[in-house]
Amino acid sequence: MFLAILSIKFIKKERSAMPKSHYLLGAHMSISGGADKALYRGAEIGCTAIQIFTGSNRQWNLKEFTPEEISAFERAQKETGITAVIAHASYLINLGSNSKDILHKSTQALEKELFRCAQLGITYLVLHPGSGSPEQECIAQIESKLADIIEKTKLPVTILIENTAGQGSVVGYSLEQLAELFKDLKKLEKLASVLIRVMPGPQATISRTKTATRSFGKILIT
Repeated sequence: MFLAILSIKFIKKERSAMPKSHYLLGAHMSISGGADKALYRGAEIGCTAIQIFTGSNRQWNLKEFTPEEISAFERAQKETGITAVIAHASYLINLGSNSKDILHKSTQALEKELFRCAQLGITYLVLHPGSGSPEQECIAQIESKLADIIEKTKLPVTILIENTAGQGSVVGYSLEQLAELFKDLKKLEKLASVLIRVMPGPQATISRTKTATRSFGKILIT
């Protein structure tokens, strides 16, 4: 299951159209056979929300959805009643990469991911921050690229930055790092945070210090 703390506006938006007893509960579902199939698979196990990859999470080049694929997805949403859908970006994307080639591919891939989400009416895309070194330069690069991509695409899709386990040079494993990442991006409407359960890893700890919590919270609510 994906257990996440999303922005309050998302929860309110989705619940406003639901009975009070209808809570969002879901899992990451396979899109094998088509994105619409994920909705039917979710409905079969009682999901009221699902998370999907819009395409292969191990490929750089993703094609646009065809009108037929879009219609099939919309039809499946009506038939299953599952309107709360979140997409997860490809694991290949790394906006903090020290490699110019990987950074270029990652930028293009994220733009395509956002467009594919918009095609299906998916308004939230989960993204791993990235990895690179030195740490502060990596975070600054991720900030810069996210700002550029959001400004360029101007799509009705919010990027949800997911916290990480912190293996190797991966950033986003602490509240301090997430606060630093959001420091200069907090005014962007199409960027928010998503705190997933802490994953096993050498640095997989969410700091409980008052300073870290206040710092992160202040960035998100101002």
